[in-house]
Amino acid sequence: MTKLDPTTGKEVWTGTDFGDGRAESSNPIRHGALEMVTVDPGGRGVLFTGIQDKPDANEMSFKSYGNVNNGVAVVMRLPLSVCEGDTAPTSAEVKWSTKFSTLNSAKTAHFASDTRVVVLLWKAEIPSLHCSFAVLDASGAVVTAPVDFSSTTYECTDMQLTPEKTHVVLSGHGGPKVNGMATYSGRMSKVEIATATMAWSKSFTAGGTPELIYNECFGIAIMADGSYAMSCGTGIEVCGDELKTQTLKDNCNKGLGDERPGAIPRGAGIWQLMTIRTDPNGNLQEQRVDSYKDPTWGALGSANMQQSSSGAEWPIALQDGSLVLVTDEVFGVGLLKMTAITSGGGFNSGDGSTGDGSNSASCTYKAIVDDCKQARGRFGWTCEQVSACDGKGFCGTGTTWNGSQCTVDQ
Repeated sequence: MTKLDPTTGKEVWTGTDFGDGRAESSNPIRHGALEMVTVDPGGRGVLFTGIQDKPDANEMSFKSYGNVNNGVAVVMRLPLSVCEGDTAPTSAEVKWSTKFSTLNSAKTAHFASDTRVVVLLWKAEIPSLHCSFAVLDASGAVVTAPVDFSSTTYECTDMQLTPEKTHVVLSGHGGPKVNGMATYSGRMSKVEIATATMAWSKSFTAGGTPELIYNECFGIAIMADGSYAMSCGTGIEVCGDELKTQTLKDNCNKGLGDERPGAIPRGAGIWQLMTIRTDPNGNLQEQRVDSYKDPTWGALGSANMQQSSSGAEWPIALQDGSLVLVTDEVFGVGLLKMTAITSGGGFNSGDGSTGDGSNSASCTYKAIVDDCKQARGRFGWTCEQVSACDGKGFCGTGTTWNGSQCTVDQ
């Protein structure tokens, strides 16, 4: 773990002694790694999640690069005070460490309350437990043993607390086989903490041929208005022998994963980042696909267009309603910021393109919000505006309902 000075960005300290990697006489090497560090906004400490007791350094992967193939899942808690100084903390200062011996990695963890910590876990080998959820108490003792949801959610990659802190929402991907071939849809799921039961799980895709176009989601964030945003990648993975028909093989080799009019051919390994935003019930509000394009790479869709792969790993929600994505580029790491369009409810990437939202003063918001309290809390609309629009759309900030449409405030 590395701490940076928030003003200068310079390194303050780097700590590597957390007890996750160590030498033992029975086996001289035990590898460890941390997948996520979560600083509790309530000041209750810092949670580390990852792997411990890994006998080799093979497949030390996370996010879009994959998962670890062995090792033991671990969650550790550090007091916040030991991280605030100028010296790196060590394993001696770890308040508690909890292992899950039958699982390979802990993806992330959060304080749900003063007495509860929620954990997302993963196991690689059969039986594959690709989406396990557990609850610990404040001392690290297991309160709810791991419950696996992978038969519904497939693989889970990230987890966030809902604003009420009664549920968690999960990102991930997977899907049923189609004609004997694997499919991957982006998955968003909601789990009740108290009962460890699934509230709902929903899938999202960029379209195209499901046997060719994979949609994989690696992160989830709670937006300032209470909606959920997932960071994903979409594209053809490989053109392998698992494709059952010659048509699929031919289309794959031509980059025709999407045969709809206007779709631009992209070959295997040329991914685009995909952003998905839903309401708190998982209903789609906006979906958009982007990628980094250097000005020298040629016009989009032109014969001389240089193709390059992008994927979105971590979403970071800002208080002004905008969203920042940490992206995986074929040449390194990138950042994409999308500013909120308050009157339309969508995102603007800064290049003039918009999602489902609109900058017009008309009542064009496409979501149907049928609960006045939800609408008022998320977007500042009045009950009169909700009633008058009757589910056809709602007025956003800076506009007023005049009985027939939303007009811009003067």
